[in-house]
Amino acid sequence: VYPRHADAVSVLEAGRHGARAQLEQAVFLPTENRQGWQRSYQAIARPLAAAEMSGFLFSIVSTMQNWRDVLQARAPGYRDRIVHVSLQGDEGGMNLDMPQDVLSRIAAKGSVAGERFCGFSFQNHYWIRWRNLASAYQRYTLEIARTDDPAQRVAAWRDAYQSVATGDPPPPSYRLGSEDKRRASRQLWRLMVEQGQAWEDLGPDLTDGAPRPLPQMKVTPIY
Repeated sequence: VYPRHADAVSVLEAGRHGARAQLEQAVFLPTENRQGWQRSYQAIARPLAAAEMSGFLFSIVSTMQNWRDVLQARAPGYRDRIVHVSLQGDEGGMNLDMPQDVLSRIAAKGSVAGERFCGFSFQNHYWIRWRNLASAYQRYTLEIARTDDPAQRVAAWRDAYQSVATGDPPPPSYRLGSEDKRRASRQLWRLMVEQGQAWEDLGPDLTDGAPRPLPQMKVTPIY
């Protein structure tokens, strides 16, 4: 082992710190509720018009494929558990023949991303998810209650409303197989209507002060 000159050692240490700082800057995980909700855009400006047109077309394809994921990534209760890792032009993507130093750099970014979760607050995360659900459920229930108001019903769809509320006329498909189930279905409908009417008249408004952007309850298939 040969002794190193003090200046050489300081240069090496500075290089290590500089490399670490670059890795830290390339990795982002929201740590506050106000972070991570802003929209981001990818510029398509290029020196050549043909390249700009190509970038524009690829942006359309990317939007078509990823718009839902992009919206979800900004949602409260989701954005705080998504680590953003920025890759350079020679990292990932279509670079199928990356040298070892590039692979090591990507792996190091992955390690930094994993370290960020050490400070993850599950208590705050769980509370935000509950605020989301409470706000969305209340607004959904208010809409259910409004469909029980004859003044807001479509007259031609009267039978559809009655099938849900009273079971008469019987539903045209997917009928419940027992009287217990039919009774429970009607009770659930009535409870939601009564709860929605109570919230409409007396409150309180669970959406007031809820995380933004506001979520909504939607039915999506399970695959």
